[in-house]
Amino acid sequence: MVSRKTIAVGAALGLAALGAWVVATNAQQGAPRGAVPLDGRLSLGKAAVYRNLALFPIYDSGAKIGDEYITLDEGLKAGAVKVKESKDGGTVNTLYVTNSGKKPLYIMAGEVVLGGQQDRTLGRDQIVSAGKKDVPVTVFCVEHGRWSGRSEFGQSAPTVAGKDIRAYAMNGEFDAAKSRIAARARVATPSATAGAPGQIAGSVNRAQSQSAASADEPGDHVAKAQQQVWDGVAAKNAKLKIENATGTYRDALIMKGGNAQTSMPAYVKSLSGSLGSDPHLVGVVAAVNGKVIAADSFSDPSLFRKLWPKLLRSYAADAVEQASDSAGAARSKTTITAREVKTFIANAKNEKSKEENVTAEGRVRRYDSKAADVYSLIPDKAGAGAAAKPLHESVISK
Repeated sequence: MVSRKTIAVGAALGLAALGAWVVATNAQQGAPRGAVPLDGRLSLGKAAVYRNLALFPIYDSGAKIGDEYITLDEGLKAGAVKVKESKDGGTVNTLYVTNSGKKPLYIMAGEVVLGGQQDRTLGRDQIVSAGKKDVPVTVFCVEHGRWSGRSEFGQSAPTVAGKDIRAYAMNGEFDAAKSRIAARARVATPSATAGAPGQIAGSVNRAQSQSAASADEPGDHVAKAQQQVWDGVAAKNAKLKIENATGTYRDALIMKGGNAQTSMPAYVKSLSGSLGSDPHLVGVVAAVNGKVIAADSFSDPSLFRKLWPKLLRSYAADAVEQASDSAGAARSKTTITAREVKTFIANAKNEKSKEENVTAEGRVRRYDSKAADVYSLIPDKAGAGAAAKPLHESVISK
């Protein structure tokens, strides 16, 4: 039997080690030797490779452990976060989140909640402040053949949706939000411009007439994205050789059945500890068959560490799909350098393609370039300004 004294000593040593790690995290500066700079703050480390999947760690020279947010998994397990259908029996593309915890909740686009009337994936990164109740969130169904069950969601999937599903959901939600903002501006414009000189009024009227035809666009964007998500789920299940009665994406996300069960675990086992324990590690770039598929970086190393297992499984699923797509993959280009990754990300963040939606909790920025979709959630903090770090930035290739 282990004595209480032994437990107490072990706990004290553990706390001391944790304290030393936090101090080192806050004191140490700079990226590992040989890292390739992405900008004045971020850099890329040496890739970890398994079969056709390469992972480049992203380091932030000024990163500090903050642990400011709880994740969806943490909140659901602790009972501090509730995710529910609407009270009228449910709406496919809207769920309601309550955060009764003491920290703000961070939910990531592509996370999937299981249960309710049907499984759903979240449409954008979002912060739900502590104490907020029934906050609406845009979601997309990933289980086409079911509309029954409880009103509450008890858990989230251990895997983030694949890159294509994430892109469909995020683009649909962003474009719908942009249309809603435009609609509010149209309502506000007449009173704001009453009595304006003829030339100015004419310009306003032209803008109003041009936007009048798009009054119903928010729903159109969501409906289009929902169909893309359904088609994407069906395609992924087919590639992974998964069959089920309701067309759900769940089996792929929990690595049950088909190639998800036979191939994905090997990727996860090989790469789960591959990024090391550097205190400035804040993200990763994933490349499959020599091409970047996605990148995810965070302002807080602890937030990345919490979400890393979900992201790894997502990258692994994409790698398994593409490995089964091309029997000749081994003979094609399967490697990529950090310099090539840097060029890809620079091209993706084309300033000419930048747009922003202002939300209740901050700003969502999108670069919609030829190379990729880039999304950043920039929290609304006092004095943060335009140069504030994104809480999360995702790059999803096209």
